Amino acid sequence: MAEGNKTEKATPKKRRDERKKGNVFMSKDAVAVASLLGTFATLWLVTGMFAEETAKFLRLCFDAMGGGEQEVGGLSGELAVQGLVAIGKTVGPVVGVAILCAVAATFAQTRFLVSGESIKPKFNRLSPLQGIKRLFSLKSVIETLKNLIKIVILLTIVYMSIREMFLESSNYLYTDLSAAVAHLVEEVTLMGWGEPTVHPHFAEFLDWAHRLGLRKYFCTNGMRLDRLFDDIFRTEADIIAVSMDGACAQTNEEIRRGADFHKILKNISAITEYKVAHGLEFPYMNFVFTAMDQNLGELPELVRLAGEVGLDEVKAVYLTAFDERMAPQVLYDKMARAREVFEAAVEMGRKCGVSLKLPHLVGEDPAGEQCHKTCYTAWRDFFLGSDGFVRPCMSTAEKLFPLLRYGSFGDMWNSEEYRQHRQRVNGERMAAFCRNCYQSSYANWNKKESFLQIGKQFSPEWQDSKEP
Repeated sequence: MAEGNKTEKATPKKRRDERKKGNVFMSKDAVAVASLLGTFATLWLVTGMFAEETAKFLRLCFDAMGGGEQEVGGLSGELAVQGLVAIGKTVGPVVGVAILCAVAATFAQTRFLVSGESIKPKFNRLSPLQGIKRLFSLKSVIETLKNLIKIVILLTIVYMSIREMFLESSNYLYTDLSAAVAHLVEEVTLMGWGEPTVHPHFAEFLDWAHRLGLRKYFCTNGMRLDRLFDDIFRTEADIIAVSMDGACAQTNEEIRRGADFHKILKNISAITEYKVAHGLEFPYMNFVFTAMDQNLGELPELVRLAGEVGLDEVKAVYLTAFDERMAPQVLYDKMARAREVFEAAVEMGRKCGVSLKLPHLVGEDPAGEQCHKTCYTAWRDFFLGSDGFVRPCMSTAEKLFPLLRYGSFGDMWNSEEYRQHRQRVNGERMAAFCRNCYQSSYANWNKKESFLQIGKQFSPEWQDSKEP
């Protein structure tokens, strides 16, 4: 029988010899499938961390962009380092698991064989002519075609999975605001310069937001919560902030003219009792307390009262005075007293199971000497006033442009007005209303200007926005 036509089975010795050389059966496809499955499983598990690390890096980029070209240049080294850290935390686990799965699949097929023979250099294989023959051999062509087919199948699956979502997302940037809300917006907040619940179509708005699956958050004086009781639970309102500036009727009604202290508490109790009776998680409710000289001492008692009526939280914000009449009420030069009251309120919160959000004391705000804390609203929030004007912030009377100036949400979000505001908001060229920020989350409470805005305009003058 000719040498090339041998059909006898290999002897045990021959098999052992070949195994020592590393010549064993192993499917590369099995290794690839194991790596792919491990990659997908890891991506599913680390999605939350991936989003968190990406958001953290993007916030750093936004900070740099807000400071202009000079600040971007100064932060370039830090951006590079943080970018590498973000890649390591997000891509690292995926690559690591893919490698481990490939190694595990290989060892499973070779029964943990480790051979040095297969990695020894074979100088007789360095012939260019033989290399070209191997490159264009029938086996190489078949392997290449198989890999191309795998890539095409994988890309097709990915494309079919994200095609509709991608097209839908991109289309919403070029449609009207109401349609864009359905896909791009997470939460709608109703507050600012007035009582939102007096609007005749307030309940209809809650229905609209509920149909779109949006979180619903509104701030109220609490007087009309009884009328909205059914609407709150029907639409699953998420957050209700009730403005309460005193722990007794006399103080609250003196500060908040027209309020009925006992009616507000009754309205709140009805909601919280129904919530508990039916095992509901919504609405999350809190008191928002405007701290001033007149009412500061009542904060601990207000925390106790919040616990009694079933509220989750008390949030205190400083009063900012816009006229001489209210100037004596600000707490800028009363920090020793504020510290004492805040500590008592925290202790009361521990006893009653009520969480507190308190502003920084003067001299302790991490903003230091900056005009305000780093502001992200221009990249995160879209402020539309009931007068039809888009504004850069909820705490300014300044207008960016009337809603009807642009034909789509994408045009508004990427408008020249918005771009200019983003470039300036955290930099040296920030607008005057940003320089004197008093918004509770971003103001620098080390500054006297955050407490006193004498002569500044607090609320906007409403005007017709129908003309672009």
